Amino acid sequence: DRFRRKELIAAGVAIWSVATIASGFATSLVGLVAARVLVGVGEASYATLSPTIIDDLASDKEKNRFLAIFYVAIPVGSALGFVLGGLLETAYGWRSAFFIAGAPGLALAAAGVALVSVVLVSLLQAARPSIRPAAAMIAKRFMV
Repeated sequence: DRFRRKELIAAGVAIWSVATIASGFATSLVGLVAARVLVGVGEASYATLSPTIIDDLASDKEKNRFLAIFYVAIPVGSALGFVLGGLLETAYGWRSAFFIAGAPGLALAAAGVALVSVVLVSLLQAARPSIRPAAAMIAKRFMV
């Protein structure tokens, strides 16, 4: 409660991405395991906090669909990681898969902070007068 969730999520994605890139630089099993542990730490912050934002922003009617999409994306992303990582390994070596997978995450971490703010402002502006106070309270919680 002391930190804003969007910044914690962005920090988790940044840690996850940097640790993924560090996996490509690993020169020993201990280094590789340490980097992969940090990937798990970053992923844990994202996977536990993101559904709470979905819960806050989605209407009761849309909430189940949004959460289903979020939770389906996790195994789909893992499967794509195995397929694309295997293709990259074959073409460029195993380290390249970590470099290519980690780099976009840093941009996404920065964009995530800005994107949530933009979405909240647009939702607040589109809110009916009867729910504007509640929408403002939610927006303040994320943006302050």
